[in-house]
Amino acid sequence: MFADESERLWCAGEERCWELAHFKQGSDADKCISDAIAKLEQALSIDPERTDAEWCLGNAYTSMGFLAADRKTALQHFNKAEDYFKHCKEKEPSNETYKKALEMCKKAPEYYDEIQSQLQQAQAAGAVSGGGSGKNGGEANEFWWDVAGWVTLGAIIVGVLMLSKGGSPAKA
Repeated sequence: MFADESERLWCAGEERCWELAHFKQGSDADKCISDAIAKLEQALSIDPERTDAEWCLGNAYTSMGFLAADRKTALQHFNKAEDYFKHCKEKEPSNETYKKALEMCKKAPEYYDEIQSQLQQAQAAGAVSGGGSGKNGGEANEFWWDVAGWVTLGAIIVGVLMLSKGGSPAKA
């Protein structure tokens, strides 16, 4: 069914990302992305020339960045993502998907800051209106995970749209 072990691992990692996009939120999302990263890194260790696996790793680390609770951790994930996207672009300089992914990744910290600002404003508004404290505190926490899930889904949709417009980031 699979040409080799790296192909099997790449498919398993990609499947975990799609599972995340459709079914996971909160800490389940973190675990799902971490599992995908592990499988994709295994695929790369077997076949280091798999730019498709590197591209998926870049997307996974970008998603982890948006799910991070603090800016320092988010920036670490965004930097890892940028390294993978740069490597893809170096291997295939004419691939528009890789160029767009790198451009978007460079903007990720700015988007992260904006999302965090919006979340803080919403949290402050909830505290003023009486929400976010007592037994409603769990609902507020769940709201943040929902927002992070939607941001991740949006990032994946953008990636799919880029693939459909720019061609598949297939192995050269």
